Amino acid sequence: MPLSSFKAVFFDVGGTLIRVHPSVGDVYAKHARAFGFSGTADQLNKGFRSQWKKMGGIESLGNKSGPEVEEKFWKELVFEVFQPFGGLDRFDKYFKLIFEVFRDGSNWKIYEDVIESQIFVKLKERKIILGVIS
Repeated sequence: MPLSSFKAVFFDVGGTLIRVHPSVGDVYAKHARAFGFSGTADQLNKGFRSQWKKMGGIESLGNKSGPEVEEKFWKELVFEVFQPFGGLDRFDKYFKLIFEVFRDGSNWKIYEDVIESQIFVKLKERKIILGVIS
């Protein structure tokens, strides 16, 4: 179907347009050291993937949405990721920190093909509405 036949295009931002950089495990581990974590980023990456799958991803929230619902989801996920390692000292404080860390753009990287394809420029040129879903 040609691009010109669309009136609007919506993208899911995470995993489609941007990705965590360097990795979830790297970011978690970097900040968790001060809270008693002594494992590896690789262990946390594996734990994150496992827990994400177990919880059904963010899609598991269904039609429930809003900042409180989403923060609760992430808090449970992060808590469970650290459980195989005995948890973290002062977990609530760690979670507040890591939640803010992921709001910062420095831990996200735009996929190269998004830039190379110039998809946003093409959509704008054709006056196609762009929607980004987080």
